Amino acid sequence: MKNNIVMLHLEDDDKDANLVKSLIDTDKLNCNIIRIKESKEFVRQINNNSVHLILSEIALTDFEGLHALRLVRSKNKRIPFIFLSDIFNQNILLSAFRYGATDYILKNDITNIAKIIKNAVKDYSNYLEVEELNRQVRKSQERFHAVHKAVNDVIWEIDLQNKHVIWSDNATEILRIKQKDLGNSLNWFVERIHPDESGTVSSKLEEMLTDHKEKLHLDFHFKCGDGSYTYLYFRAYVFYDRDKRPVKIVGSMLDCSDIKEMKDQLIEAKVAAEESERIKTEFLAQMSHEIRTPLNIILNFAEILKEDFNLEKDEDKREIYSIMQSSGKRLIRTVDSVLNLSQLNAGTYKPTLKAMNLYTDVLERLYKEYRQSAQSKKLLLVLKRTTITDKITTDDYCITQIFSNLIDNAIKYTEKGFVEILLGSEINGQLFVEIKDTGIGISEEFLPHVFDSFRREEMNYTQRYAGSGLGLALVKNYCSLINAEISVESKKDVGTKFKVVFK
Repeated sequence: MKNNIVMLHLEDDDKDANLVKSLIDTDKLNCNIIRIKESKEFVRQINNNSVHLILSEIALTDFEGLHALRLVRSKNKRIPFIFLSDIFNQNILLSAFRYGATDYILKNDITNIAKIIKNAVKDYSNYLEVEELNRQVRKSQERFHAVHKAVNDVIWEIDLQNKHVIWSDNATEILRIKQKDLGNSLNWFVERIHPDESGTVSSKLEEMLTDHKEKLHLDFHFKCGDGSYTYLYFRAYVFYDRDKRPVKIVGSMLDCSDIKEMKDQLIEAKVAAEESERIKTEFLAQMSHEIRTPLNIILNFAEILKEDFNLEKDEDKREIYSIMQSSGKRLIRTVDSVLNLSQLNAGTYKPTLKAMNLYTDVLERLYKEYRQSAQSKKLLLVLKRTTITDKITTDDYCITQIFSNLIDNAIKYTEKGFVEILLGSEINGQLFVEIKDTGIGISEEFLPHVFDSFRREEMNYTQRYAGSGLGLALVKNYCSLINAEISVESKKDVGTKFKVVFK
């Protein structure tokens, strides 16, 4: 009940009005009385939501009490309306209660008026509280239905005491079943799960209840009303009583048939792609064999012819032989690059790790191998080290291919100056190798694409600088295989520096 009662008192007799006020004050009822004599003032006041009660005379000079009552009720207001009158007429009394009066009191017996007012206001307050609770429930239900429509899930509830199932309104649509055929028992639900999955679902449900688990997520095929199966994602939450006995399960089911179909298609596409990649790799391996075998024979015979024709004395023949050798080796490198990249992309190459000395086993060997190539272009090839430590565990083929490609590129794209190979150590102890040159450099725009397959900065380099555009792509892939990180710095017409850090 409100602490401060606001009451409209419709009374045109001052004596009666003062008597009522006196009785209320005597009872120490905290009541703010608003005296009303005219109909206009009454109409204005009843729109005031802070009014808790109306006390009215039946017969007023300006208007009738019954009219006032009907006006209040027409506005759907449940405010307590009590008649206080000296008129006792059975017809008036019946009309008053028919129109919704709360009480009818004769003025010759108003000693309990304060108590009657308090009780009426208390009942009204209780009514308002119930209405507020109902409003909150309706609002909650509206939110529930809004969410339900948004997610399009089938909401269900199982009463474990009687095995009864309650379904949301959209169950008939999602499960493609008529309302009259929609079962209301747990057995009906389980029996419609695909035979290959029903046993698993049943055992999972039983396990959830036996082990007192609260949540369960499953997916299975459910038989619809038209005989077809739809793929459902099933979520359940269990309520237990104080004795840990399950009493109710609530949850939802989402039709994931489209998602399942897409997933199956993706799996099929993946299998097909892997098969295609396998066939391609086998084809490239076979083609590599078919090309390299006769090419090696040609190069070997050319070596024999070199001895027979005494090329040292014939410059033209010596040049022809040199072209044959370089072209043959170039073709073999191209075939090897394509095959290696295919193997890396397919994931068929598996590195074999072993302990190695990076400086002596790799860098020094490659330095000796490429020193003649650098000298033929009048370049200075330098091998340096700033750390004594050079032990690493890596794959011999991968690390050789990495630095072979980097050194070969550095020499190829450098016309004057030097190529430097530096072995060093980071502050954290990680070994690194830098390949630095004073060559043509790489533009800032092309640097993000430098490790892309089949990418070359400018096509006019093709005639001047041979290559397939696969070398640096292979380097990047080989670095990933041996847990190394490669970076590049370059400036056009100044030079380039590649750095490989071993983690």
